[in-house]
This record gives sequence, structure tokens and C-alpha cells, in this order.
Amino acid sequence: MSGRAVITPETLNTLISKSLHAVSKEKQIFTPAEYLKAFMVTAKEMDIPEEELTRLIYSRFTSPSSESEVIKETLLEIAEKSRKNINRLQGSIEETQENYKMFDKKTRKIRDLEEKKAKETLSLEIKRMKLINEMFLSMLDETMRELKKQREYIEHLNELALRDGLTGAYSRRMLEKIVNDALYDLRRYGRVFSLSMIDLDNFKNINDTYGHRAGDTVLIKFSELATNQTRQTDVLIRYGGDEFVMVFPSTQKKPAERAMEKIRERMEQIKFRVKKSVFSVSFSYGVAEAKPDDSLESLLKRADEEMYKDKMSRKKK
Repeated sequence: MSGRAVITPETLNTLISKSLHAVSKEKQIFTPAEYLKAFMVTAKEMDIPEEELTRLIYSRFTSPSSESEVIKETLLEIAEKSRKNINRLQGSIEETQENYKMFDKKTRKIRDLEEKKAKETLSLEIKRMKLINEMFLSMLDETMRELKKQREYIEHLNELALRDGLTGAYSRRMLEKIVNDALYDLRRYGRVFSLSMIDLDNFKNINDTYGHRAGDTVLIKFSELATNQTRQTDVLIRYGGDEFVMVFPSTQKKPAERAMEKIRERMEQIKFRVKKSVFSVSFSYGVAEAKPDDSLESLLKRADEEMYKDKMSRKKK
């Protein structure tokens, strides 16, 4: 052929097969442009002249009819193989997709089961925690009630310790705190207060004549009367024996004296009966209005002096 290589059907068959093999190694599905590129590269590797290859592609084919038929059959066979290969690959892809769907479905089912199990576990844990919390709150509530009872009992014991067991008046140990608190308020806020010393008249004679039980009755009655006839803020203290102290917060001397006179009048009206005997009781008192420079001792001393004056003046009557 005047030195020009002619592509035989066998060569063309080999070229097409190699090209198809080369492009299918990289991609399962490829475009005509990708195949044409692989076709040209393979032709170059097979030393097929470019002008002959160009003639084959872009010119009319001039081979004998039988040779043309062989090439045509070869191309059809290769095309059929390619079609089958593509169909097989497509089926493989569809099978893979189906498998993926099944896998995804199973995965979702497993995940749903795990989530359901997790929710059930969480629900049980929440119920358990609620039960524990309710038990704890119940125990805490019971503990708080018990603590309240103990606190009330301690306060009751403290109250008993601070009060006279016979009369219910505050005991002498409270006198210092009450008066010192009142003196603090006087110095800081100018809140005046008065203090009264009280001594039951002839109390020793009552004990000697009518007995100690009668004396105790007199003490109890006086304490009840003094408490009922004064304000809730006024404080009665048993100072010792038949002596009492009354503290009048926010009260000057004159109003405190009027309050003491009222108590004495009511006390003198009470008739005490011991068997066939009947007697009445009175008392002497002295009131001192507190000053900023006072102490407990100085205030008691002035009230005691006033009480002595009252006792002496009543004996002269």
C-alpha cells in the first residue's frame, strides 16, 4: 500500500478491545468522548499511524465488502459486549443500591430499637430517681419535724430554766439580760423604761401563821395578777423570796407608778382562805426611771430606795 500501514480487521479488533479495556479499568460507565480519548492513546501505543487512524474515523471506509462486513460484525459484537457489560454493571449498581437500602433499613431498625431501649432504660431510671427523691424528701420531712420537736422541746426547757418554777415569772438570772438590753435601747435610741421593786407585806407572818402552802398560793396569785394587769411587753421577774421586779419598756416613772397602784388595789381586794381563816395581802413598791448612765445595780438601788419610802409611809398610816 505504497508504504502506508493499513488497519486490518484483526488490528482494529485489537485496538477496540484494548481501548475498551483501558477505559473500563478507570470507570465502569464512560462517555463516548472518554472512549475516543482512550482509543487514540491505545492507537498510538500500537504504533498505528495517525493519518491512517484519521482516515479510518473521518473518511469513508474503502475496504472490500467482506472485510467491511467483518469489521462491522466485530464492532457490533464489541458493542453488544459493551452493552451487556453496561447492563451487568447497571444491575450490579442497582443490586448495591438495594443492598444499601436494606442495610439502611436494618440500621434504622436497630437504631430505633436502641433508642426505644434507651428511652425505656431512661424512663426506668427517672422513675427510680423519683422514688429515691420521694423517699429522701419523706425522710427529710420527718427529720425536719423531729428537729422542730427537739427545738421546741429545747426552747421549752430553756423557758423553764429562765422562769420561776412556782410563779411562772422570769427567774432572777434573766433580770440582767432584760435590763441591759433596755439600757442599750435607751442609750442608742432614747427609749425610756422604768423598773419597779416589789415586796409583799408581812409575807413571813403569812408563812408562819397559815403555812408555806398558803404562802405559795399568795405568790402565785400575785404573779398572775401582775401579769394580767400589765401589757405583754411588761416583764415580771421573781427577784427572790417574796420580792419581785417589774420592767416597763417605753414607760416613764409616773405611768409605771399608776400601773403598780392598780395592781396593788386589785391585790388588796383578793380574799385568801385557809380553813376558817380569811386574810388579804398588799405589797410595797418603788419605781425608778432609767437614765443613760445607769447600770443594773444603780437602777435597782434607786427603785429599792423608793420602795423603802413607800413601805415606811404606809406603816405610819
